[in-house]
Amino acid sequence: MPSIVLCAALLTLVSAVAFAQGPTSQPTFEVASVRPTVPQDGGSFVAMNCSGGPGTSDPGRLSCTNASLKMLICLAYEVQYYQVAGPGWMATDGYDIAAKIPPNASRAQFRQMLQNLLAERFQLVLHREPKDQTTYSLVVAKGGSKMQRSIAEVPSTSVTAVTPGMAVSTADGHVRVTASRQQLSKLTGFLSTLLGVGGPVVDETGLAGYYDFTLEYTPEASLASDNGAGLSLFTALQSQLGLKLEEKKNLGDVLVVDHAQKKPTENL
Repeated sequence: MPSIVLCAALLTLVSAVAFAQGPTSQPTFEVASVRPTVPQDGGSFVAMNCSGGPGTSDPGRLSCTNASLKMLICLAYEVQYYQVAGPGWMATDGYDIAAKIPPNASRAQFRQMLQNLLAERFQLVLHREPKDQTTYSLVVAKGGSKMQRSIAEVPSTSVTAVTPGMAVSTADGHVRVTASRQQLSKLTGFLSTLLGVGGPVVDETGLAGYYDFTLEYTPEASLASDNGAGLSLFTALQSQLGLKLEEKKNLGDVLVVDHAQKKPTENL
């Protein structure tokens, strides 16, 4: 099943009043299960993913594995990751969701169903407000790029051709991003959304072509409890990929979480 595009570009936000209201009777999923993700044995990485829904090959079902509440808010309100402000655990704690979507539901109805589910199960309350935001430019760090060119830059018809892809997984509070045959625009897209550095990222590296890379870092919320073993996203980018984020300031709309509970209410 194709993955749902998470944290899509901001289109039109509904009013702050609508954000703050509790769950409504309609529209809702026919059945929905929400459970905290159970860590795998040995603390191995668990991939974050959501698939299904209107417009995909499985329109009648939403399936999420290890999805953070912040990721789910992006999907429900169709905003970018950096436009959601809330407690650090919202970006690190994962949840598994299985929901049945009524037949012929539209994308707008699906998003409302997910908004209602988050309000009901996480007691989520949020509002919109203008806020100074940090945006970033991705540049080559002093000392030069450490990016590795892909050995399969030219698409091939061979059955052994490398399938391009990008995956994000977590384990023990750390995040790993693994990429196969990707342009830098894909990395900046991930930095703007799933990795949540705080604002949109623009590629100013001047690096063309396709690359294979692995990036491992510790989210800011987990650094304090990591006993100095982890690397921040900024440090990891520079030490592992030879890239650097330069920040700028601007004013934009943000969804501010007023309340959310870590443990979702029990499944009925």
